[in-house]
Formats: sequence, structure tokens, C-alpha cells
Amino acid sequence: MRRSLAQIIEEVNGILISDGELNAIGDFFTPDYKVHITDRVFKGGHKLVRDTLSELQKGFPDIQIDVEILG
Repeated sequence: MRRSLAQIIEEVNGILISDGELNAIGDFFTPDYKVHITDRVFKGGHKLVRDTLSELQKGFPDIQIDVEILG
């Protein structure tokens, strides 16, 4: 059975952010992953995701994410 986008987003947030399982990054992000923010592009693939999530966890060690899909 195919999972919905909402289910995938909830799973990613649960595993990577709430559980801190950064070894699962490759299960959800491509090796050449890029972030597009306004007129800037941040490249770095898995390392970019790992570094970002590591900093998030340092600043907010007990972070929990609630996902609400609108629309």
C-alpha cells in the first residue's frame, strides 16, 4: 500500500527530529539534496541535513514536532 505525503512527512519528523535517528537521513533525502530559500540555494546533501538537524537538537534537545497537513 502506498503511503500518503502526510504519512511520509510525519514519519520523517518522528524518526529524524523526535527520535534523533540521523543515520536514517539516507532513507528520506537524496545524496545531492539542496535547500532552496528565496534566492539562495544551499548544497550539501546528507551532510547539510545532518549538520542542520544536529544544531537543532543541540538548541532544542526535547523538541517535538506536530505535523498538520492543510488542504
